[in-house]
Amino acid sequence: MNIDEQMERIYRDIPPEKIPWNMPHPPDLLVEAVKQGKIKPCRMIDLGCGAGNYSVWFAQQGFDVTGVDISKNAIALATGLAASKGAKCKFIATDLLGDLSEFHSSFDFAFDWEVLHHIAPENRSRYLENVHGLLRSDGIYFSLCFSDKDIDFSGG
Repeated sequence: MNIDEQMERIYRDIPPEKIPWNMPHPPDLLVEAVKQGKIKPCRMIDLGCGAGNYSVWFAQQGFDVTGVDISKNAIALATGLAASKGAKCKFIATDLLGDLSEFHSSFDFAFDWEVLHHIAPENRSRYLENVHGLLRSDGIYFSLCFSDKDIDFSGG
């Protein structure tokens, strides 16, 4: 089973609150960065947005949010969440390793919550090239992934 089939299955068959990476609230590190103005409202992309929790949170903070995920089921959940919270977000199902040229240099900020470590080591350079292509020249990439407590994702 490839990754897109796996993610479709997860977002179809598992309640969102039981998906390990689907946290209802953003990490403190991110909240503080926004609160302190280190990351200011701008045009941003939520990479691997999943059920949309962080996309909605960013929109509520004044960001112009596009959330992308490989899973159409995740995008449906995210769209429903945004509608229920009155948050204006755009959601797109797409493969972050695929052709993202339509978004070239579109974003000031790219947020990655536990996506990079789900990318196989041999595909990480493609992923990072794509993320780089999404960002404007002065854009910021903020990634929360990997852990010294879980070496299985290191590819080492």
